[in-house]
Amino acid sequence: MFDKKEYRKNYYLKNRDKVLAKSKEWYQGNKEHKAAYDLEYYKNNKERVDERSRKYRNDHPEISLECLRRARAKFPEKDRARHILNYQIEKGEITKSCSCIIEGCDRTDLHGHHNDYNKPLEVDWVCAKHHHEIHTL
Repeated sequence: MFDKKEYRKNYYLKNRDKVLAKSKEWYQGNKEHKAAYDLEYYKNNKERVDERSRKYRNDHPEISLECLRRARAKFPEKDRARHILNYQIEKGEITKSCSCIIEGCDRTDLHGHHNDYNKPLEVDWVCAKHHHEIHTL
């Protein structure tokens, strides 16, 4: 009996470079399509994707830490602003708002959004959803 899965596996192993090159070529020509697909998949499978990400971070802490280090090195002004704000919150000098500043939103999972990282104590308190939307505009 013909085993399609086994055939694909063997083909990939024999032609790995060719398969990867073709995959990369497709991705380069379909970035928008892929991004839309990924977003739709995430919307439909949020818990599953988040759980998989959480498990990966727990299983590979050294990789997660390296990603964090790279982000901090790439955007030191963001890291500095975040650190100063969190320190002031811990000291009690600044208090979080009770709700999102977006009209009609009553969510309480608030993030401090910096419009200017050079002014770390000036933040807009927005919910996680709207904070993500602000950064994707």
